[in-house]
Amino acid sequence: MPHKTKHLLTAFSSGILLGTAFFGLFPESIHVLVDTKFVNSEYMGFFVTLMVSAMSFVTLLFLEKSFEFYHQAINFINKKNNSHKDDLIGVPVVKKTSLYVLMFSLSVHSLIEGLALGIESSGDQKTFYSLYVAILSHKGFASFALGLSIVKKAVTFRLGFFLVLLFCFMTPVGMFFGGSLEKLFIGSLGKSVNAFLISISIGTFSYIALLDFIKKTDDKKRSLFSLLFVLVFGLFLMFIIQSDHDH
Repeated sequence: MPHKTKHLLTAFSSGILLGTAFFGLFPESIHVLVDTKFVNSEYMGFFVTLMVSAMSFVTLLFLEKSFEFYHQAINFINKKNNSHKDDLIGVPVVKKTSLYVLMFSLSVHSLIEGLALGIESSGDQKTFYSLYVAILSHKGFASFALGLSIVKKAVTFRLGFFLVLLFCFMTPVGMFFGGSLEKLFIGSLGKSVNAFLISISIGTFSYIALLDFIKKTDDKKRSLFSLLFVLVFGLFLMFIIQSDHDH
């Protein structure tokens, strides 16, 4: 697939993900919080959802940057300890830390995506299918990134197979727990827990979408206008779908 087409598809899937988060999940979280009387007004529901989503976003950013810093520190120490070998061979020291960082990041995202999908399976069907399409549109790129990292790090077949298998199971496991929450927590408590998990999902989806989009725009040679246009088109598409459902 040409690089330009891949970047445009990534921007489009980012738009779908953001649209699903803010036009589908965000209003639903507010509605559930008000309906269960966890908050007294839609304004407070909006504030609680926004705060939980923001905390989720910041937490993911902190975790990824922490692992990134750890990876860079390990590489720096390894290069310093093996500098005499590098001078002779001319090959940089390559460690598998970045692979584990990527695997951790993708696994956390996949688990939370599964939780949101499991919660929506017993709720609004249109939001469920919108969320399903949004997640599916990102899975191909996430799988490609993981597979490429496994090949680059030249890990053993057993380890590579285990990592791929683990990644494949994270979303179904999240769906199982998400679908079981209302059975574990009876009545309004279960709905309130679902609302908080939906808010966490909003922060996660926003982080994934914005991170993917920023990565595609950091190269000045690419057309920022075309990527923004496709992103906004994805947002607008999800807005139309959710508006049609509301009416």
